[in-house]
Amino acid sequence: MQKKISFIFVLILIISIFTVSLSFIKAYAQGASPKDTIVIASRFNDNITLDPAENSDLSGIEFIMNTYDRLTACDTDDFCTIKGAAAKSWSVAENGKTFTFNIRKGISFASGNPLTAHDAVFSLHRLILLNSPGSSILSQLGFNPENIKQKIRVKDKYTLTIETDKKYPPNLLPRCLAGSSASIVDKKEVMKQDDNNDMGNKWLKINYAGSGPYRLRQLKQGKSILLDKNNMYWAGAPKMDKINIRNIADPSTRLMLVKMGEIDIARDVGSSLVKGLENEPGLTFKTGAKGCLYYIGINHEEDILSNPGVRQALKYLVDYKGIADDIFNNNVLIHQSLIPRAYTKTSLENPFNYDIEKARSILEQAGYKQGFNISINIYNDYPFTDIAEVLKSSFAKADIKLEINYMDHARFSDNCQSKNYDLYMDCWGADFQSPETSEFAFAWESNETSPFILMFQKTETAVIKSIVKGFDFGPGSGSSYQYIIKE
Repeated sequence: MQKKISFIFVLILIISIFTVSLSFIKAYAQGASPKDTIVIASRFNDNITLDPAENSDLSGIEFIMNTYDRLTACDTDDFCTIKGAAAKSWSVAENGKTFTFNIRKGISFASGNPLTAHDAVFSLHRLILLNSPGSSILSQLGFNPENIKQKIRVKDKYTLTIETDKKYPPNLLPRCLAGSSASIVDKKEVMKQDDNNDMGNKWLKINYAGSGPYRLRQLKQGKSILLDKNNMYWAGAPKMDKINIRNIADPSTRLMLVKMGEIDIARDVGSSLVKGLENEPGLTFKTGAKGCLYYIGINHEEDILSNPGVRQALKYLVDYKGIADDIFNNNVLIHQSLIPRAYTKTSLENPFNYDIEKARSILEQAGYKQGFNISINIYNDYPFTDIAEVLKSSFAKADIKLEINYMDHARFSDNCQSKNYDLYMDCWGADFQSPETSEFAFAWESNETSPFILMFQKTETAVIKSIVKGFDFGPGSGSSYQYIIKE
């Protein structure tokens, strides 16, 4: 009798779990994806901003790269090659500092306003004057609020000049201008929304003023972004009428929905989840390295961390392989070079390994045999929370007590900008697609003692319906939707 009751209980439990799981799947399901729409499931920040000048979120960058024009662009077949975009051509003066850009005629914003040199100059001025996160692509070339209006000027309706502070490699400025934060916004439309001299920033966080291949139809904050194709796009209208990007946090749910046919592309599902599915009918798989590096920043101006030996020792207290295996399920590459793979001049050498005894020896030579207390600022989110706990354990083996400060994105950003940290952990994506961008970000006289612990390069595995062609997430921060088709 007891066995019969146990069997019935187990049966009821199994049915209940199945029912809950089915309800969970149905909650996400929206029917088969329409023929004219590519439905993409990914994970994006609930507080994503659509303003190109301030967006540093990877999913936001991807939105911007597909909905705005920039003066220049990276070639789709060879992203290290720069080409004209909104600027049909440019030239460099003999002094190597003055660039003249010639705007294509016939480009229109979503409002119907023509894109001119006035819009391009306004957008670059705005980037610096707002002091937004992306402003570094220009500030590193000597531009600041005091000189920006003299250095970047309108020559005539379709011509502008940009003068750098000194002579740089001739392709550096054009590469910088291909970055998402250098996107061209509709000056007239944006300034209609000016709120207390914010140059339309509050409005542009959730609205759109671009001229790209796709245009924003609807943003449901934290849920989805719906795009319509721009039939009048100067480089040719995209193949698909609509792109629907849905925020689905759980990778296993993304995988489930693409198998059910509810979505067309499941982004970043992880290589471990697709094992054994290689022969699944109707599905294809893509994996590749992205131009994003997980790293720990060190405040080298802080008393203890100003010691080069301390910074060096910390690099031997990271369990690189254990974190890659156990936390990321091998969805990252251990990568300790400042330049991501797939960029030119990339080094594949990883000089640091997890070596507690070596770290203790270096600390003793640096005068910190007894250890010390430090803290680390992290996003209160996976994978940072998991990595921080591993670091806390491994640091303790060298008598370093690590306090973990969990923060939302806004507080984390504020603390980084004000240098209110001992350590912080982040995932860095290229500001523009060139080796120089990571050299500007991480360059130091010695990798051994630099204030950065470079750990991993992000990889992505996407599961795609076989009828979808032309999707490529590329090595940079954003994927192009312009050439995706559904057969």
